[in-house]
Amino acid sequence: YVRRIPIAWRKAEYTTTMALAALRDQAPDEPVFMVAHYLDTHTPYLPPAPYDRLFYPGEPGREFEPVPDPLGPRLARSAIPLYHRAWIGFAADPEWVVAQYDGAIRYLDSWLQVLTQAFQARSGGEAVVVVTADHGEVLLENDESMFDHIGIRAAVLRVPLLLTGSGLTAGRTPGTALNGVIAATIAEIA
Repeated sequence: YVRRIPIAWRKAEYTTTMALAALRDQAPDEPVFMVAHYLDTHTPYLPPAPYDRLFYPGEPGREFEPVPDPLGPRLARSAIPLYHRAWIGFAADPEWVVAQYDGAIRYLDSWLQVLTQAFQARSGGEAVVVVTADHGEVLLENDESMFDHIGIRAAVLRVPLLLTGSGLTAGRTPGTALNGVIAATIAEIA
């Protein structure tokens, strides 16, 4: 896949390294609010090894073998077929692409853990860390077009909202939360 931007710009390792440097630059007694924007779970999903094969076992190259429901027809329904073809190439198995997405999430999780631990260490365990997304991703749901976030669909509208930190009760809250109220929630917690 040809990129105009260096690959390091897209990787969680680079984003986390820059965030940690910014965190170190802050006076230890000052409160910190930071937004770190990760792109690993945006197309093209390009997790580094070993994450690229973690959810798609077998020999490299297996993704090009014929499968019952190949990528070709799905690419034809894509809103951006040339982009997808440039990234996916001639892989046949849609599950390979989903495995790349899952690998990108696992890779990103490993670096979010590093950043969260740094915040907790800096704050003596008092930091509140919020993880959310600006959109979801259509993978293979309902035989729709794939691997995008175009349109108003449940897969695009549902995003994670995770909060961790001192004083927060573990659990899951049913219902809907709006990204627009996250700042108010953080201010209330602080």
